[in-house]
Amino acid sequence: MFVPLSWTWWGIFYNKKVLADTGAKLPASLDDLFALAPLLRKGGFIPFTASAKDNRALSAWLRLFLSVNPDTSLYQSFCSGSVPFNDVKVATALQQFAILIKNKYIIDSAIMLSREQALGPLLSGRAAMFLSDAGILKNIPKDDRENIGIAVFPGRNGQGLVYADMEGFVVHAKAQNKANARKFLAYIVAPENQEAMSLPFSRLPANLSGKQSSSELEATKALLSGTRTVVVSMNQNMPAAAVSAAIAELVNIFSLPSNLPLYLQNLEAKRVELFKVKN
Repeated sequence: MFVPLSWTWWGIFYNKKVLADTGAKLPASLDDLFALAPLLRKGGFIPFTASAKDNRALSAWLRLFLSVNPDTSLYQSFCSGSVPFNDVKVATALQQFAILIKNKYIIDSAIMLSREQALGPLLSGRAAMFLSDAGILKNIPKDDRENIGIAVFPGRNGQGLVYADMEGFVVHAKAQNKANARKFLAYIVAPENQEAMSLPFSRLPANLSGKQSSSELEATKALLSGTRTVVVSMNQNMPAAAVSAAIAELVNIFSLPSNLPLYLQNLEAKRVELFKVKN
Protein backbone atom coordinates (compact mmCIF):
# COMPACT_ATOMS: atom_id res chain seq x y z
CA MET A 1 0.00 0.00 0.00
CA PHE A 2 1.34 3.44 -0.98
CA VAL A 3 0.12 6.74 0.44
CA PRO A 4 1.45 9.93 -1.21
CA LEU A 5 2.66 12.65 1.14
CA SER A 6 4.10 15.48 -0.93
CA TRP A 7 5.06 16.34 -4.46
CA THR A 8 6.19 19.06 -6.78
CA TRP A 9 5.20 19.60 -10.39
CA TRP A 10 6.99 20.82 -13.49
CA GLY A 11 5.35 23.14 -16.00
CA ILE A 12 6.17 25.85 -18.52
CA PHE A 13 6.63 29.26 -16.92
CA TYR A 14 6.16 31.94 -19.58
CA ASN A 15 6.57 35.69 -19.94
CA LYS A 16 3.13 37.06 -20.82
CA LYS A 17 4.50 40.27 -22.34
CA VAL A 18 6.88 38.42 -24.67
CA LEU A 19 4.06 36.26 -26.03
CA ALA A 20 1.80 39.30 -26.39
CA ASP A 21 4.48 41.31 -28.21
CA THR A 22 5.02 38.52 -30.74
CA GLY A 23 1.34 37.64 -31.09
CA ALA A 24 2.21 34.09 -30.06
CA LYS A 25 -0.03 31.56 -28.36
CA LEU A 26 0.97 28.86 -25.91
CA PRO A 27 1.67 25.56 -27.70
CA ALA A 28 -1.02 22.89 -27.44
CA SER A 29 1.08 20.24 -29.21
CA LEU A 30 4.71 19.55 -30.09
CA ASP A 31 3.99 20.77 -33.62
CA ASP A 32 2.81 24.04 -32.10
CA LEU A 33 5.96 24.21 -29.98
CA PHE A 34 8.27 23.76 -32.94
CA ALA A 35 6.28 26.33 -34.91
CA LEU A 36 6.36 28.81 -32.04
CA ALA A 37 10.13 28.63 -31.45
CA PRO A 38 11.26 30.19 -34.77
CA LEU A 39 8.55 32.85 -34.44
CA LEU A 40 9.98 33.88 -31.10
CA ARG A 41 13.53 33.80 -32.49
CA LYS A 42 12.46 36.02 -35.37
CA GLY A 43 11.05 38.48 -32.84
CA GLY A 44 14.41 38.66 -31.08
CA PHE A 45 13.55 36.43 -28.13
CA ILE A 46 15.04 33.19 -26.82
CA PRO A 47 12.25 30.60 -26.89
CA PHE A 48 13.46 28.71 -23.78
CA THR A 49 15.81 29.57 -20.97
CA ALA A 50 17.11 26.48 -19.17
CA SER A 51 19.64 25.09 -16.74
CA ALA A 52 21.74 22.12 -17.83
CA LYS A 53 23.25 22.10 -14.33
CA ASP A 54 19.91 21.09 -12.85
CA ASN A 55 19.67 17.31 -13.20
CA ARG A 56 15.99 17.39 -12.26
CA ALA A 57 15.27 19.75 -15.14
CA LEU A 58 17.18 17.58 -17.60
CA SER A 59 15.26 14.48 -16.55
CA ALA A 60 11.99 16.45 -16.78
CA TRP A 61 12.75 17.30 -20.43
CA LEU A 62 13.46 13.64 -21.17
CA ARG A 63 10.36 12.34 -19.37
CA LEU A 64 8.06 14.78 -21.10
CA PHE A 65 9.39 14.14 -24.61
CA LEU A 66 9.13 10.38 -24.04
CA SER A 67 5.57 10.79 -22.74
CA VAL A 68 4.43 12.82 -25.76
CA ASN A 69 5.21 9.90 -28.09
CA PRO A 70 2.10 8.28 -29.65
CA ASP A 71 3.20 5.03 -28.00
CA THR A 72 1.72 5.68 -24.57
CA SER A 73 3.79 2.88 -23.02
CA LEU A 74 7.16 4.27 -24.18
CA TYR A 75 7.97 6.13 -20.98
CA GLN A 76 7.36 3.11 -18.77
CA SER A 77 9.22 0.86 -21.21
CA PHE A 78 12.19 3.22 -21.07
CA CYS A 79 12.18 3.27 -17.26
CA SER A 80 11.97 -0.52 -17.05
CA GLY A 81 14.71 -1.02 -19.65
CA SER A 82 12.41 -3.16 -21.78
CA VAL A 83 12.92 -1.00 -24.89
CA PRO A 84 16.37 -0.50 -26.43
CA PHE A 85 17.63 2.98 -25.60
CA ASN A 86 18.61 3.46 -29.25
CA ASP A 87 15.15 2.37 -30.43
CA VAL A 88 13.70 4.69 -33.07
CA LYS A 89 10.99 5.92 -30.68
CA VAL A 90 13.53 6.84 -27.99
CA ALA A 91 15.75 8.38 -30.66
CA THR A 92 12.82 10.51 -31.88
CA ALA A 93 12.21 11.87 -28.38
CA LEU A 94 15.87 12.81 -27.92
CA GLN A 95 16.07 14.16 -31.47
CA GLN A 96 13.29 16.61 -30.65
CA PHE A 97 15.28 17.80 -27.64
CA ALA A 98 18.46 18.04 -29.76
CA ILE A 99 16.63 20.15 -32.37
CA LEU A 100 15.70 22.71 -29.73
CA ILE A 101 19.37 23.04 -28.80
CA LYS A 102 20.83 22.88 -32.31
CA ASN A 103 18.48 25.60 -33.60
CA LYS A 104 19.22 27.79 -30.56
CA TYR A 105 15.68 27.52 -29.28
CA ILE A 106 17.22 26.93 -25.85
CA ILE A 107 19.53 29.55 -24.38
CA ASP A 108 23.20 29.04 -25.38
CA SER A 109 24.53 29.41 -21.85
CA ALA A 110 22.29 26.70 -20.35
CA ILE A 111 25.29 24.49 -19.61
CA MET A 112 26.63 27.19 -17.25
CA LEU A 113 23.40 28.31 -15.59
CA SER A 114 21.92 27.17 -12.30
CA ARG A 115 18.13 26.96 -12.02
CA GLU A 116 18.00 30.35 -10.30
CA GLN A 117 20.28 31.95 -12.90
CA ALA A 118 18.19 30.49 -15.74
CA LEU A 119 15.14 32.27 -14.33
CA GLY A 120 16.74 35.69 -15.00
CA PRO A 121 16.22 35.78 -18.80
CA LEU A 122 12.55 34.89 -18.33
CA LEU A 123 11.98 37.73 -15.86
CA SER A 124 13.92 40.26 -17.95
CA GLY A 125 12.03 39.39 -21.13
CA ARG A 126 15.00 37.97 -23.03
CA ALA A 127 13.41 34.51 -22.97
CA ALA A 128 9.80 33.50 -23.47
CA MET A 129 9.54 30.20 -21.57
CA PHE A 130 11.20 28.18 -18.82
CA LEU A 131 10.52 24.54 -17.90
CA SER A 132 10.77 24.43 -14.12
CA ASP A 133 9.23 23.10 -10.93
CA ALA A 134 6.82 24.76 -8.52
CA GLY A 135 9.64 25.67 -6.15
CA ILE A 136 10.89 28.36 -8.54
CA LEU A 137 7.83 30.44 -7.63
CA LYS A 138 9.65 31.48 -4.45
CA ASN A 139 12.37 33.07 -6.62
CA ILE A 140 9.98 35.21 -8.65
CA PRO A 141 9.76 38.72 -7.12
CA LYS A 142 6.24 39.86 -6.27
CA ASP A 143 6.46 42.72 -8.78
CA ASP A 144 7.11 40.20 -11.60
CA ARG A 145 4.48 37.60 -10.76
CA GLU A 146 1.66 39.27 -12.69
CA ASN A 147 3.73 38.99 -15.88
CA ILE A 148 4.65 35.32 -15.43
CA GLY A 149 2.14 32.65 -16.38
CA ILE A 150 2.28 28.89 -15.95
CA ALA A 151 1.13 26.31 -18.49
CA VAL A 152 1.23 22.55 -18.93
CA PHE A 153 3.68 20.92 -21.34
CA PRO A 154 2.00 20.22 -24.71
CA GLY A 155 0.91 16.60 -24.87
CA ARG A 156 -0.88 14.24 -27.23
CA ASN A 157 -4.06 15.45 -28.93
CA GLY A 158 -3.92 18.82 -27.19
CA GLN A 159 -3.91 17.24 -23.74
CA GLY A 160 -1.42 18.82 -21.38
CA LEU A 161 1.29 16.95 -19.47
CA VAL A 162 2.51 17.64 -15.96
CA TYR A 163 5.50 15.87 -14.49
CA ALA A 164 5.14 14.98 -10.81
CA ASP A 165 8.00 14.26 -8.43
CA MET A 166 6.13 12.48 -5.64
CA GLU A 167 7.13 11.20 -2.20
CA GLY A 168 5.14 9.06 0.21
CA PHE A 169 5.08 6.02 2.47
CA VAL A 170 4.67 2.34 1.65
CA VAL A 171 3.43 -0.51 3.81
CA HIS A 172 5.21 -3.68 2.73
CA ALA A 173 3.05 -6.72 2.09
CA LYS A 174 5.07 -8.62 4.70
CA ALA A 175 5.15 -5.83 7.29
CA GLN A 176 5.12 -7.16 10.87
CA ASN A 177 2.83 -4.51 12.38
CA LYS A 178 0.36 -3.54 9.72
CA ALA A 179 -2.22 -2.24 12.19
CA ASN A 180 0.06 0.51 13.50
CA ALA A 181 1.33 1.21 9.98
CA ARG A 182 -2.23 1.81 8.81
CA LYS A 183 -2.82 4.17 11.75
CA PHE A 184 0.27 6.13 10.70
CA LEU A 185 -0.93 6.29 7.10
CA ALA A 186 -4.35 7.47 8.28
CA TYR A 187 -2.59 10.27 10.15
CA ILE A 188 -0.60 11.21 7.05
CA VAL A 189 -3.59 11.56 4.74
CA ALA A 190 -5.16 14.32 6.86
CA PRO A 191 -4.72 17.57 4.87
CA GLU A 192 -3.43 19.60 7.85
CA ASN A 193 -0.73 17.00 8.54
CA GLN A 194 0.31 16.83 4.90
CA GLU A 195 0.63 20.61 4.80
CA ALA A 196 2.79 20.59 7.95
CA MET A 197 5.13 17.99 6.43
CA SER A 198 5.42 19.45 2.94
CA LEU A 199 5.00 23.25 2.72
CA PRO A 200 7.98 24.11 4.99
CA PHE A 201 10.18 22.11 2.60
CA SER A 202 8.98 23.90 -0.58
CA ARG A 203 6.88 20.90 -1.57
CA LEU A 204 3.13 20.55 -2.04
CA PRO A 205 0.76 18.31 -0.07
CA ALA A 206 -0.68 15.41 -2.04
CA ASN A 207 -4.04 16.24 -0.47
CA LEU A 208 -4.95 19.69 -1.81
CA SER A 209 -8.09 20.12 0.28
CA GLY A 210 -6.31 21.78 3.21
CA LYS A 211 -7.00 25.26 4.59
CA GLN A 212 -3.62 26.86 3.95
CA SER A 213 -3.13 28.99 0.86
CA SER A 214 0.00 29.98 -1.02
CA SER A 215 1.04 31.01 -4.52
CA GLU A 216 2.33 27.47 -5.10
CA LEU A 217 -0.95 25.86 -4.06
CA GLU A 218 -3.09 28.22 -6.11
CA ALA A 219 -0.85 27.72 -9.15
CA THR A 220 -1.07 23.96 -8.69
CA LYS A 221 -4.87 23.92 -8.67
CA ALA A 222 -4.99 26.13 -11.78
CA LEU A 223 -2.41 24.01 -13.59
CA LEU A 224 -4.09 20.69 -12.85
CA SER A 225 -7.41 21.96 -14.14
CA GLY A 226 -5.94 21.88 -17.67
CA THR A 227 -4.12 18.58 -17.30
CA ARG A 228 -5.02 15.15 -18.60
CA THR A 229 -1.81 13.23 -17.87
CA VAL A 230 0.55 13.31 -14.91
CA VAL A 231 3.99 11.77 -15.49
CA VAL A 232 5.52 10.32 -12.32
CA SER A 233 9.23 10.83 -11.62
CA MET A 234 11.64 8.60 -13.52
CA ASN A 235 13.75 8.35 -10.34
CA GLN A 236 10.98 6.27 -8.76
CA ASN A 237 10.69 3.88 -11.71
CA MET A 238 14.30 3.35 -12.82
CA PRO A 239 17.60 2.25 -11.25
CA ALA A 240 19.66 5.23 -10.04
CA ALA A 241 22.62 4.29 -12.25
CA ALA A 242 20.38 4.27 -15.35
CA VAL A 243 18.98 7.68 -14.45
CA SER A 244 22.53 9.03 -14.04
CA ALA A 245 23.55 7.61 -17.42
CA ALA A 246 20.57 9.25 -19.12
CA ILE A 247 21.32 12.60 -17.48
CA ALA A 248 24.97 12.41 -18.56
CA GLU A 249 23.97 11.93 -22.19
CA LEU A 250 21.49 14.82 -21.99
CA VAL A 251 24.35 17.06 -20.85
CA ASN A 252 26.32 15.80 -23.86
CA ILE A 253 23.42 16.74 -26.14
CA PHE A 254 23.59 20.29 -24.77
CA SER A 255 27.30 20.38 -25.59
CA LEU A 256 27.16 18.83 -29.06
CA PRO A 257 23.66 17.88 -30.28
CA SER A 258 24.92 16.62 -33.66
CA ASN A 259 26.53 13.63 -31.89
CA LEU A 260 23.14 12.20 -30.85
CA PRO A 261 23.68 8.78 -32.55
CA LEU A 262 26.81 8.25 -30.42
CA TYR A 263 24.98 9.24 -27.24
CA LEU A 264 22.21 6.75 -28.05
CA GLN A 265 24.81 4.00 -28.50
CA ASN A 266 26.27 4.90 -25.10
CA LEU A 267 22.83 4.74 -23.52
CA GLU A 268 22.07 1.36 -25.06
CA ALA A 269 25.38 -0.04 -23.79
CA LYS A 270 24.41 1.14 -20.31
CA ARG A 271 20.97 -0.45 -20.61
CA VAL A 272 22.50 -3.81 -21.54
CA GLU A 273 24.87 -3.54 -18.57
CA LEU A 274 22.48 -2.22 -15.92
CA PHE A 275 19.38 -4.22 -16.84
CA LYS A 276 21.46 -7.33 -17.57
CA VAL A 277 20.02 -7.64 -21.07
CA LYS A 278 20.94 -10.84 -22.89
CA ASN A 279 21.86 -10.37 -26.55
